[in-house]
Amino acid sequence: MPKQTVPDIEFEKFVIAEISKLFGDKKILINTEYKTFKLEAKAMTTKESIKKRFEIILGEFERLHPFIHKDTERLHDVEQKRILFFRQQGLCAECKKPMDFKNTSSHHVTAHAKGGKTSELDQAQLLHEKCHKKVEKRKRKAD
Repeated sequence: MPKQTVPDIEFEKFVIAEISKLFGDKKILINTEYKTFKLEAKAMTTKESIKKRFEIILGEFERLHPFIHKDTERLHDVEQKRILFFRQQGLCAECKKPMDFKNTSSHHVTAHAKGGKTSELDQAQLLHEKCHKKVEKRKRKAD
C-alpha cells in the first residue's frame, strides 16, 4: 500500500467530517473501507473498480440504514382470519366482545411496515373494525 501524503490525509479528514455532518454520531467509513475505496478510486475507472466502490458505499449505507424486509403478503386471507377467529373463540382481542366473522379486521401486532409477517399468526389478532381503528390510532399516538 502506498504511503499517504499530506493532501491524502487532509482529504480523508474532510470526507469523514462531511459524512459525519450527514449521519451524526454514527461511526462511518471504517478506515480500512475508506482506504480500499480511495485505492479503487485512484485506479482506472474500470468496471471492476466502479463495482467495488459501489459495493463499499452500498455496504456503508446498509449498515447505517438497515433495510426492513417486508412480507410480500400484506393482508390476511380468509383462512387465516378463520383460524384467528376460532383461536380467539369469536371474541375481539381488544374489547373482548363477540364478533361477527364478516365484520372483522385482522391486525398485525408488529406492524407490516416494520417487518411484521402476515404468515406468522401468533403476531396477528382479529378485531372489530372500530376496535382496529382505535388500536391503530393509539399506535400512531405512541409513535
